[in-house]
Amino acid sequence: MADIALDSIAIDCPDPAALASFYAGLMGVPAGGDWVNPYGDDTEIWFQQADGYQPPTWPTQERGQQVHLEFVTNNQAAAVEHALGLGATMAPEQPGEHEEHGAWVVMLDPVGHPFCLCPPFDNIEPKLTAAQREAETWIALGAITFDCPSGEQLWQFYRQLANLDQQDVNGAAPALVADTGVMLLVQQVENYAPPTWPTQERGQQMHIDFHTSDREEHVQRAIEFGAMLQVKEKGFTVLLDPAGHPFCICDDND
Repeated sequence: MADIALDSIAIDCPDPAALASFYAGLMGVPAGGDWVNPYGDDTEIWFQQADGYQPPTWPTQERGQQVHLEFVTNNQAAAVEHALGLGATMAPEQPGEHEEHGAWVVMLDPVGHPFCLCPPFDNIEPKLTAAQREAETWIALGAITFDCPSGEQLWQFYRQLANLDQQDVNGAAPALVADTGVMLLVQQVENYAPPTWPTQERGQQMHIDFHTSDREEHVQRAIEFGAMLQVKEKGFTVLLDPAGHPFCICDDND
């Protein structure tokens, strides 16, 4: 069976270059137009312009957050001030202290995507660039987290699809860790409503891309595991995972 790799995250926005600049500044990592390298390597966050873009809502399910990024830091207070200086804002509601995960802060990026600033996860060594290791305060991508109605179902779907390694995180459900360093978490949400795609009614907001040398094989596997086929294009196929999140399976080098 051909390999399949989870290696990129795509974020909807009205201005890709501006949002790429924000996240590059947040982490202190390279940027290139509409993308950033969160680990300073081939792993990529890229930004795509969405016509009629509407920001997510949090914590309501009106246009729920759907997917969000978790950033780990060695100095939460300094990290918050840094994010504010770059144009982030504090989310109007904060979860505060959690008995399993410790304290974390929810912020909104300049176009309204929630993201978290939190201490490093237990049992997971942060993947840092050389520049981050030398910095007094560092902020690094820790995980991408998916809202869903059933955490176990979505976790099993991605584990089977990509044969991802699992690691315990802060005593909670295991994380799925890709070879590229991207960590995937799921969280069960009350009254969950799935994203809409390609409309902005409850837009997808973020999605993940898998790359493989045998796209058709892995598209069929994804469908067997509970995905729904949406669109086949030259170089990529769009599917919905069991919770309704769009994701792409792409040809290598596309």
